[in-house]
Amino acid sequence: MSLKIEHCPAPVLSPNKDIPWADTMVCNPGFIKDPQSNRLHMLFRSCGPWPEKTPLGGKYPPYIWVLGYAHSDDLGKTWHPDYSRPAMNAPLNTTPETIRAKNIYGDWVPDYANAYIEDPRFITIGAKTYVAVCTRMFPVGPYWLEGVDYGVELYKPEWARKDDNPFGMGVRSCGNVLYEVDLARLANRDYEHAFTVVTHLTNPEFGENRDVFPFPEKFKIFDREQYLLIHRPNEPHWYKGVVTAPIPPSIFISAAEDFRDFPTARAKQHILFGPRFGWEQNKVGGSFTPIRISDNEWLLSYHGTAPKIGYTQSFAIVRERKNDFPVVTHRCPERLLYASEAWEQPKLFPTPCLFTTAGVVIDGTLIMGYGAADQYIGTATVKMAELTEHVRKFNAEGK
Repeated sequence: MSLKIEHCPAPVLSPNKDIPWADTMVCNPGFIKDPQSNRLHMLFRSCGPWPEKTPLGGKYPPYIWVLGYAHSDDLGKTWHPDYSRPAMNAPLNTTPETIRAKNIYGDWVPDYANAYIEDPRFITIGAKTYVAVCTRMFPVGPYWLEGVDYGVELYKPEWARKDDNPFGMGVRSCGNVLYEVDLARLANRDYEHAFTVVTHLTNPEFGENRDVFPFPEKFKIFDREQYLLIHRPNEPHWYKGVVTAPIPPSIFISAAEDFRDFPTARAKQHILFGPRFGWEQNKVGGSFTPIRISDNEWLLSYHGTAPKIGYTQSFAIVRERKNDFPVVTHRCPERLLYASEAWEQPKLFPTPCLFTTAGVVIDGTLIMGYGAADQYIGTATVKMAELTEHVRKFNAEGK
């Protein structure tokens, strides 16, 4: 009997033409269960044009990516968005002196989220709640229009186009930032005080690195209690000592005693797995925070991409090892989540895309949030026991 994952019949959130910052996309949600109730709190990725900053003589405005807030009191069936303002806004500063933020330790650090914030993933570690996001320092243009260049250089000030700029590759590579979240303030719409920068999780000098978020527990690795970070570098051969020849973008794990060590040489790198099946031909990356399923096992959601197939999702099981990185023991060779509903099919963007960034278990049911067609938000549900039983049918090679 095949596994049945229930998709919602229509988007739970869609772009809103009356809201400039949610005009074009509303997708890729992260959500978390309130510790005091069954309310789900969501942060969602959204974008819209910024016409007042169109380059002189330019045809297209830059687009800003921000995070909006919504909540659900019926286990994700319906959501109530707050369109009064973004929950996490892009400050859009233009000078090196102003592109900075104070972190949780009281230090001023580069603000990699100056113009672009996307793909929120919630993580609870002990009593603290975090959200990991992908960021850019400067906005991009409408790259989805046919014949239009990505355009990031058009929207950068002159100083940021120079090789000797103060932020190096940070002005053009994506960043990955970890924030501590005050969930009570987020729920009360006190957005200005709900988020505090912890650290930048990746080094932009190594190029693009996506799908970056920590496990929700520490592990004993190399005789020390350490955080584990999932990430997917575009250019894995940069990670000397782990891999020295080009390989397809793969799921890496890094170990570090302090979050601030992850972008440095103090973090130890490990390849969890790379593309294996046809629907993963181009790359694989983590999707939402791993979920503990036994004393020493975790369910890992991940995505793959391939030409014409686009972004689709599946699952693996990883097992902890004594004093070492965890290892994959079961890997489903099938696409378990893909664009199957009519509303999930590509429209504005040509690449098929179903991309999960949220998963919570309530009363034995896994509730997942996903972006569809890079424009909409949907939810899907499956019995957790049935899902793990299905993934266990396959070994680490997917056989």
